Amino acid sequence: MLTGLSSMVFSIPYIISAAVNSPGVARAMFWTSFGVQIGYSFIVPLSLRRFLRRRRKSLVTPAINIEAFSEKFGLITLITLGESFISLLFESALVASPERAGVIVAVGILGLGIVYSLMTIYFDIDNKIIPGEKHAIRYAAKKGILWSLVHLFYHACLILGGTGLGQALQASAESIAKVGKSARVAVEASVRAEEGGGGDAVVFDAKWRWLLCAGYGAAILFSTLLSMCHQKGPYSVTKYYRLGARTIIVIASLLTSVPLSTSLSPLSVVGIVFAVIATICSVEFFLVQADRLHLWGWIDYEALRETHPPGLDEISSVSSGETASDSLIASMHYSGHALDGELPKTQ
Repeated sequence: MLTGLSSMVFSIPYIISAAVNSPGVARAMFWTSFGVQIGYSFIVPLSLRRFLRRRRKSLVTPAINIEAFSEKFGLITLITLGESFISLLFESALVASPERAGVIVAVGILGLGIVYSLMTIYFDIDNKIIPGEKHAIRYAAKKGILWSLVHLFYHACLILGGTGLGQALQASAESIAKVGKSARVAVEASVRAEEGGGGDAVVFDAKWRWLLCAGYGAAILFSTLLSMCHQKGPYSVTKYYRLGARTIIVIASLLTSVPLSTSLSPLSVVGIVFAVIATICSVEFFLVQADRLHLWGWIDYEALRETHPPGLDEISSVSSGETASDSLIASMHYSGHALDGELPKTQ
């Protein structure tokens, strides 16, 4: 009840910002409400937890349904990733013509690959809880709150990247259009020329390159931070190595060299972004599965099972990103039985 009432009160500036005519006042009200809600969502849970523990020494903190809680963030992530498709569809509708069909299809396929790779990185790599790890919410209260708040910036970067992707499609389509082949395109070009558009080509300048590259690049870095919030398990052999390599690759490519290059065409920029993200996705997906299935031959997994016995939640529960088959595999591994061996006999 307290959470619902506070959300209603803190949302009042949003309504005021929509009603006023002054842009400055509207922006001030919007960002004021935004900052208050961020501070409230971070400070109040920790303060209330400490207050209750001081008043009641024997207080038992109620468990959080991690599956339901993380599922909500997963659904919001899917919706946010869908903004890239909406951007592609909207921009393709504006520039659609027979001679532009090829480049529209090319950018659409590359955009689909970018979105699918980002989805795989979020669900199957960074938030994949393999046996021995603990979700950030189950691991520590502060890590759980940080994991929740980072999603705000992660989703914002996805939207920015999707906007840049749509602009890249429009610029790519109009850069190859030949006005003489289409009467409708010729009319559009003449109208833009009269309005001071300067021709029929949309310039994919530095701001759009930065929006596309930095948007998706920052989204990957925030996704890396989400992965760091989870507790590392004894079987997560490659976690820190692949996250470190990913950070270096993203900074060196998507956040520096690609947006600073002025000789690349819009289609080339989209292709490079796709290549970087898809490569990260493919390599890390293999490494995560190798960690999960214990495929590294130089590691003594039998000794690890003896020194790191499983907790009850690692076997019996199905945490975020962990399927029922993963729990069965974990229980069989921890009990010392090989996956292809015989099951223990019951009396």
